[in-house]
Amino acid sequence: MIQVLSIPLAVLAVVSSAGHAEGDRADVSPSDRVSVRFSTEGSKTGLPDGSVFVLLLPSTRPSTELPGFGPWWDRPHPFGVVDVENPALGEIVDLSLEVDVEATPSDALQALRAASESAASEEGAGSETIAQRLPGAVAPRWYPDGPESLAGRFRVQAVFRPESDPTPGGAGEWRSGVVEVELADDRQDRIELVLEPPPTPSAIARRVVGQDPPPDWIEVEMPSPMLERAGGVSARHRAWVVFPRGYHDLRASRRLWPTVYVVPHAGDGRAEAEALRDAIAIERTREAMPQAVWVVIDPTSPWGHHHFADSGIHGPRETALLEEFVPELERRHRLVPEAEARLLLGHGAGGWTVLRLLLDHPDRFAKAFATSPELVDLSRLGWLDAYGLDAFADEQGRPRPAYREIVGERETAVRTVMEQEWAMAETASPEGRSGNRWHRWAALASPPRVPGDRPPPLFDGNGRIDRRLAETRWLPLDLAAALVREPARLIPLWTGRIHVWVGSLDEAGQDRGLLSLQKLLSELAVGLDLPRPERSVVSLVSGATFESVVPNSRIAVYREMIRHLRAHDLAD
Repeated sequence: MIQVLSIPLAVLAVVSSAGHAEGDRADVSPSDRVSVRFSTEGSKTGLPDGSVFVLLLPSTRPSTELPGFGPWWDRPHPFGVVDVENPALGEIVDLSLEVDVEATPSDALQALRAASESAASEEGAGSETIAQRLPGAVAPRWYPDGPESLAGRFRVQAVFRPESDPTPGGAGEWRSGVVEVELADDRQDRIELVLEPPPTPSAIARRVVGQDPPPDWIEVEMPSPMLERAGGVSARHRAWVVFPRGYHDLRASRRLWPTVYVVPHAGDGRAEAEALRDAIAIERTREAMPQAVWVVIDPTSPWGHHHFADSGIHGPRETALLEEFVPELERRHRLVPEAEARLLLGHGAGGWTVLRLLLDHPDRFAKAFATSPELVDLSRLGWLDAYGLDAFADEQGRPRPAYREIVGERETAVRTVMEQEWAMAETASPEGRSGNRWHRWAALASPPRVPGDRPPPLFDGNGRIDRRLAETRWLPLDLAAALVREPARLIPLWTGRIHVWVGSLDEAGQDRGLLSLQKLLSELAVGLDLPRPERSVVSLVSGATFESVVPNSRIAVYREMIRHLRAHDLAD
């Protein structure tokens, strides 16, 4: 068994069709079975609807990359997925052939074994399948093809992702262990993976009167009447509040604190809060950070990141944040209820979110700091023009890049093309709930939701862009287009209250849109005879990638935050 990143891994057994265990390696032939079983350990109240993935990464990929964090949109790799309804503890899901996922655990196990043994003994006995033997079957989906087409050595892992949060790495995921398998066509084996419940999260204190010692962070949840009225279902706000040194000290000179609102790129934000808590605990690091309360707000939804935007799919997320959640957080946690005391920080999807919040509500927030933000210029979404004709091919008919790979100190090569990324996303969720960027952007741009309908995608399965959709529903997402429409209002906000960092080797080519926006800012400022800004709005970090730009820019972010807070008497 291969253990990765010290994360506890479940036992994964590879069992031959004869029924004996063969360790952590197996060959897979066309008639092999790939099955996933839910552990009998876990919540006795049952599991929600969701999807079971089996993900494979070539063994040439770094061992630090867990297959279970896939699908990895930026690198084509095989995976299978099957949708399940209210799976039970001990239940088996088959990703080789269709199998009844509603059967009881014991019935499902017996049926799977009987079908496998039958298939092995009935060589050439017709085309009867498990699906024909068992009613109520659910068909698995595979990218690019089923396991029978694969050859070579892979690391494989299974994951169950609840429908409420399709983003890889979410808090509710069940995962199996990781093993290395040799896929070939000369043996008949069955691979069984065991899904284990998520580990108990790090202890997060909830406020208790007289608690000793006081908490260094807490998880906050509260219902949202606005979202509930709009959607007709229960809806809640969630955040993780990380306290600075001195917050609980009754002798401290400061009783009301400024706030840094953090919007993560993906996941539920717990890991971001943990990292902030750990940084504050280290004296040397703490001294470089602004003296503020850090609030990591949860952006997850069944459609992926909801971007805290009002939309037909997500409901009034932005309005509810500003009118319900922020005032309540300020009331509960002694936060200064003024715009100058509210700073925004976001990465990736969260980067676009904080930029838009500042630009749309400059009376509510003082400054926004973003790393690798998305959707800055829709005419340069990496290598795609959202207002163009073809998402899959460029003007010369060549496959359009989606992600690039760093192959040298200053060199890159195309790793994934757009057609591959879209095929992976559609395999993961034909309903548009994969969490992939094109799916979640479609939900963000969606018109009022029609029950049962998926958000209309920007382009179809052949890559043809819906230009009418782009110029109506997607245009409001375009920060560069907004700048052209309202230069007199927006240029002072960009040049005086926003700072963006992006890596020169950003895998999705987001530096292209940001550098284009920087040029546009300069051209429009000259036309309006505005004063030249003291610094560039966009800082290009040489050699940095989507992820590495965060640590490479964080000290600069902190310095600017501290400078602002001191200028407004909000820091000692």
